[in-house]
Amino acid sequence: FVSAKESNPKLSFSSVSEYEKCPFSYSLQYEYGLKNLPSYDISKTDRRELGTRIHSVMERFFRFDGHNPAINLAKYFNQEMEAWKNGMEYSFDRERGEELLKKMPRGSASASDTFIQYIRHKFFDNLVHMAELIVSESEPYEDGIEMRLSADFEENGFSLKGFADKVGVDSSTGNLIIYDYKSGKKYTAKELEDKRLQFFIYRFILEKLGESVDKGKFLFLKHNQFCEVLENTNIDDDSREFKRLIDAASGIKSGQRSLTDDFDECAGCSFKAICRRNMVVR
Repeated sequence: FVSAKESNPKLSFSSVSEYEKCPFSYSLQYEYGLKNLPSYDISKTDRRELGTRIHSVMERFFRFDGHNPAINLAKYFNQEMEAWKNGMEYSFDRERGEELLKKMPRGSASASDTFIQYIRHKFFDNLVHMAELIVSESEPYEDGIEMRLSADFEENGFSLKGFADKVGVDSSTGNLIIYDYKSGKKYTAKELEDKRLQFFIYRFILEKLGESVDKGKFLFLKHNQFCEVLENTNIDDDSREFKRLIDAASGIKSGQRSLTDDFDECAGCSFKAICRRNMVVR
């Protein structure tokens, strides 16, 4: 099949990263909709569900409470684990402004008591500490929980979108702090260099909307550690990250959908069965 050229592509951190890895895989996922497919890898499914549940604990605490995490966060953790155990999940209806408790999608696995005990041991104290960090240095920002971000950059030939876990107002400067929760492993220096684009996209959008952003932090919830990303950045940092966006937009608009040249990127690919590389006679 042949991909249509886009005039002004809508870029996110995930789509830019995928295009940089493999334009063909980008096309399959973001133009033909072959993403977020069901996973038959049980460990991968469990990790994804665990991340969703940990995010939900933090989201619900800050949406409905936001005070004294050492005492109050336990309520939301226990509710989340009980819902998971019973095959249920929480969601928030933004239009109606109310929380819903509904059944998990068909095929999703509920959590056992043993698994919940493991999560409590590994995560609970760290969630409290990270929530205390957020409360100590920032004030709530309007609609700053699971915040949908978007802005047009027509002069640069693209628009940007993102989904910030938490945005707060720096208590000392009045500018914004962006938080991103991570329930998995800490990033290596090389991974961090790539993934910092996520915060630059958020900042570019918020500044386009008239806000000032001071800091961006990855919160590694499993390890009770955080990593500053935006603090002490300079014009060169902005230029380098913005160039990644311009290069991706230029390639997408030109119709470039070639296969990656890096065979290491193919190792975990979900599209090997339909990849053109497998049809090439060597």
